[in-house]
Order: sequence, then structure tokens, then C-alpha cells
Amino acid sequence: MANELAGIEGLVKQVISPLDKARQKNGAAPAGSKYEDPIEIYNRRMLELLKKFGGFAKLPPEVAKYFTRVQHDGMTSINVNQPDSPEKARQILSSLGEVEEFSNRMGTPFFILPSCEQIIVEAPPASIDPYYSEVKKAHASPQARMPARRVEDEDSPSTAKSRRAEEKAAGDEAREAAKLKREEDDAAKQLALEKAKKKREDERQKMKMNGFWKKMGWPVEQRGKWEDEETRAAATRWLVDMVLKIDPRKLTAKMLHQSRLGGMVRTYYRSSPYLVLKAAGYEIMPWEMGITPQHYFDERENRIAAIKWLVEKLGKKEEGREAKRPQDIIGDDFADNGLEAMLSRHYRNTPYLALIDAGYKIEPWEMRNVQKGYFDKRKNRLKAIRWLAKKLKKEEKIEARDITKRHFIEARLSAMLAKHYGERPFLALLDAGLVTKEDEHYMRARSGKDPEFEGEEKRIGEIDRRMKASRKRPQNMTYADLEKARLGYLLNAYYGHSPYRMFHAVYEYCAGRLKAAEENKDQGGMQKYRALAKRYDFHPWEMRNVPTGLFDDINMRVAAMRWLVEKTGKRPQDLCHEDFKKHRLERIFNGRRTGGIYALVREAGYDAEPWEMRTAPHNTFASRETRVAAMIWMYLTKLDKLEAREITRPDFIRSGLATILNYYRGSVYRALSDAGLVGPEDREYVTSNRVRAA
Repeated sequence: MANELAGIEGLVKQVISPLDKARQKNGAAPAGSKYEDPIEIYNRRMLELLKKFGGFAKLPPEVAKYFTRVQHDGMTSINVNQPDSPEKARQILSSLGEVEEFSNRMGTPFFILPSCEQIIVEAPPASIDPYYSEVKKAHASPQARMPARRVEDEDSPSTAKSRRAEEKAAGDEAREAAKLKREEDDAAKQLALEKAKKKREDERQKMKMNGFWKKMGWPVEQRGKWEDEETRAAATRWLVDMVLKIDPRKLTAKMLHQSRLGGMVRTYYRSSPYLVLKAAGYEIMPWEMGITPQHYFDERENRIAAIKWLVEKLGKKEEGREAKRPQDIIGDDFADNGLEAMLSRHYRNTPYLALIDAGYKIEPWEMRNVQKGYFDKRKNRLKAIRWLAKKLKKEEKIEARDITKRHFIEARLSAMLAKHYGERPFLALLDAGLVTKEDEHYMRARSGKDPEFEGEEKRIGEIDRRMKASRKRPQNMTYADLEKARLGYLLNAYYGHSPYRMFHAVYEYCAGRLKAAEENKDQGGMQKYRALAKRYDFHPWEMRNVPTGLFDDINMRVAAMRWLVEKTGKRPQDLCHEDFKKHRLERIFNGRRTGGIYALVREAGYDAEPWEMRTAPHNTFASRETRVAAMIWMYLTKLDKLEAREITRPDFIRSGLATILNYYRGSVYRALSDAGLVGPEDREYVTSNRVRAA
């Protein structure tokens, strides 16, 4: 019997091998390949099942319904019922995958026809299987391997069709019931797992909490007893002073939660670290905290209190900082003391408006930074000039015609004088009606510049000498620092009140002298001027006080962006606001309400898509065309997947396109279908990907 079986299996291999070669020759996908046609996979699987069970008679009902046994010319053949579509083939194979493990017993030998639609069984002797007669030699001929004509049972065609429909309906109903049962079982198991996990987590947290308190030395009898206000205050002071040992102003809600005080904070202090510290006796203002309580500055009384506190604080001289008058306060002072958001939201980022609201009597031109365009109105200029004349007459007993350019500079009116009066005090005073044309000769005679600084070499030498005495880098010098270094007169008289223009003049002078020294091979001069040129060689946006209107020029914006990319070593798409802040380029966004970093990147000539940015512009994916383009880009460039239907939610997240799914109710299939990457036949596969990814 074993010899007969071996002979029949050899016959099977002899028939199947030429079929595989024919398939390869015709360009069909090899068996077992992921590109193989689903119908071929279906037929091959049917062959494996028939072989595994050992013949048609031994097939279970849920498998036998996909075969038909046919008698023709003394031969018995088995037909594989062909599915209507590839999708139907996948469904059948999926259901067959749930049949219990089969016996490994060797069954009836068979071989597959070229069409892969029929399996003709070559019957062994009755001693092996009583269903079949002795093997016929004629089966080996080509005519015997032709597809057998399909023969129905003795029933009429209509009766057979009805019976098959009933069997199919019964099978579908049984599968549906089994599926529902499995889902119910899975849900029950999942619920039990979640309950067990929560119980373990609670026990672990309790043990961890007790260990934490014990380690930190908090009294056992006071753990978790927060009803008493004194206990809460003591716990806060113990945490800040004994455990964390930090400035109370740096305390955050996360620190409180990690220190096992999260429940106390939520229950008694509305999750506010400031209220916790205030109750514990710390004298801290709300705006000194890392995060100011929400809506705190909506009340005008709170804003006024904060401004007066800032003026009082800056009015005191401290180590490393001179005392400031209210008119000397700038936007950076608000930012350094946690008041930047208040200034921006309620006072249009203008310190003058904040100080006026708090009741300080200050004129706009007394501020260090005058509002842009303020002096374009003649009435504002006249008001400032008359104010200066009145002030000088009262304080220094100076008549109007004795006012010089120095007085305008000291009163912070040099920019107005240069822009509107050609740096001539006479024209300014004449416009205000304080002098007459007869006073012009007298005023011209008194308008000469200080002879001490005549000549570029003298000015450059004096600037460098005083800068070395200040011990500060040129780009870090503020107007106050320049006045303290006694460079205010030079700055206003010769360089139009522009620190960058003054330092750039020093650089150009040193660069010229360096070139001359190189031509003359003067080693001493080369060494001296190379060091000076390097000290004063920087870009205007590197100044602590960036020149007003610098980034109104597109060429400056482009140059700054390219410099920033080179400085950080990042791709333009990876830049963030922290990079701009770190390199003093925050003002590049002034007046630019849309586009943000992406608009600047595109303006600088970099080829980047909005979704490639570290933070995509607002409403980037509101347009369907943008969403489709982004998904196609992700599939072609970011993912190493052969088929789009294999894309999952984690792929969207890793590619920075998770926001797209919000437009499709979180459905990966809807998103990919809208982009034309998958079709209706892929819906079940894409949905199952979500389960596998989870």
C-alpha cells in the first residue's frame, strides 16, 4: 500500500511541476507570493485542505460545502466551487482559518489541473479507501486529465440550487453566531483584564506612596490628612524647602503631583501652585510664577498692581543693575518679570500705554522707544519741542535760541530732529514758533561739533577705548549701557542714534586698515586690526536692541533666515520659535500675522511643504487638496510600505500628519480612500490593520 501511495504522489508531482513552470513562463506571480491572485491562493488552500483530511469523504461539513463530487466515465472527480470575486475568496479563506487543527494523516492522492478549478482524485485500491476502485492506467493520459463535465446530483437543477442556497444561509448564520460569541468572550476578557490591571495599579501606587513619604521623612500620622489648613501649609513648606530646595516661584503643578500632593492641590487649591504657596505663607506675586493664573490680568486692578510693583522693583539699585526711572522701562523688563503676556494682550506690547494706565505722568518721547510713526504728525512734534523749551527754561534758565542739538539728544528727541528737521535745532524751534529768522545766525554760530571728535580715527579710537572699559560685547550693549560708557554724544551726533551703525563704522574702518596692513605686510597692524574687525563683525539682528524696522526689508529677513539655518545646523523645516528667541530673531515675526515660520522659510527660498514643518501653520489641512497631497507624500517618501492599504494610524503620527485624521473622524480608511490610495475592497484589510497595530 505504501508503494502504491508513493507512486501516486510521484504522479501528483509530475503533473504539478510542469504547471508551476508554465505559470512562471507566462509571467504569473509565484505561488505563495503576496502578489499572487486571491483566486489562486483560494484554490491552493482547497488542495491543502483536501490532502490534510485524506479525501472528500472525510471533510467536515464547514469545509465540504466548498467542493462538489462528480462521477464521469467511471472516474470520480472533485470540483472546487469558485468564488464570485477576490473579496469573496478572502472571506472564505478567513473563515477556514478558524477551523480547528486537522489530522496529519496522509489522504487520497490527487493532482491539480492547469485551470486550478478541479481536483481529480486517482482512487487507490479498496483496501486503502472503500469509496474508490482500483487505479486505472488511463488516468495518466492527457485526455484523462481534461476537466470533467460538472454533474449535479439526482435532484433537479432548481432543487439543487435551492438546497445550496439553504446550506449557504445556514452556514452564514452559524458563522455569524460564532463571530458574535467570540466578540462577547473577547469583551468579557478585556473587561476582566482592565479591572485586574486597575487593581494592581492602585495597590502599587499605595505602596509607592507610603514608601515615598517614609523616605522623605513626612510624619506617618499626617499623611493624606489634608482637612487641616496648618497641615497643608506645613506639607508645602516641607516640599519646597526640605525636599525640592528650589525657589518657590519655580514650583509647578507637575512637581506637586510627582511629590504625591496632587490630590491636596486639586481638592483645596483648584490645581494652582500660586494658591498653594500663598496659603503656605510665601510672599509671591501671581505674575512671578512660571504660569500666571488664568484670566488674572483681565481685571484692571490686577494689571495696575503689577505695573506699580515692576516700577518699584526696577527703581531700586541692585548689584549688577542701575536704578531705572519709569520712562526707562522697556518691553524686555516686562518679559523678564513675567508680565510679557499682560503687556501684549492688554497694551499692544507698548510699555508707555501700560505706565499711563497705571497713573504715571510721562510723555511718549520720554520713553526709550517711541511708538513708530508718532512724530509723523506735526502736532506731536510741536508738542515735544515746546515741552523741551519749557523744561530747559524752568530747570536750566535757557532761552529757546540757546537750545542746541545736545539738548535734543539728552531729551531723546534726536530721531525726530534728524528725520523731520535735518538735524537743525533752528528749524525745529522755528516750526514751533519759539525763534524767528533773525536768530538763525546766532544759532549757527553755536552749532559746531565737539572738536575733540573731529576725524574718523579719533572717533573710532575713542569708541574702542570706552567699549573695552565697559567689558561688554558690542552686540550686548543697550542704550543705557552706551550712555553709561559715555558714548551717548558720539552715538547721536555722528551715527544717527543707531548703535549698530556706530559699531559697523568701527568694523569697516578696521577692515580697511587690515587690508592696507596686508598689502604692506605689516604684521603688527595685521594682528591688531584683525582682532578689532572680528570683535565688531556681526549682523544687525544680533544686537540686543534690534534697529527699528530692520525686518521690514525682505532682504534682511532672507539673510537672517539663512544665517539662522547655518547657525543652528538644522533643516529649515525643523526650526522652532525657541531657535528664533535664542538667536534674537523674535522681532522678525512683528507685523506678520499669518504663515509664521513656514512663510519665512518659503520666503528665504527653501523648498518645503507646510506639513513638513515641526509645527504646521494654522488650518494647513482645512483644504482637501492639501490633505491629499500630504498623504501621497507620506506614502511615497516617508513610509517603506509596498501597498497603501498597509498604512496605519502610527504611520500618520510618526509622519506628523495625525491632524489629518481629525477631518475623517479618526478613520484611516476614510483618509486613504479620499486620497485615492485604497478602494472599497481594502476596507476590511485597513480596518484590521488598526487591530493589529493596537
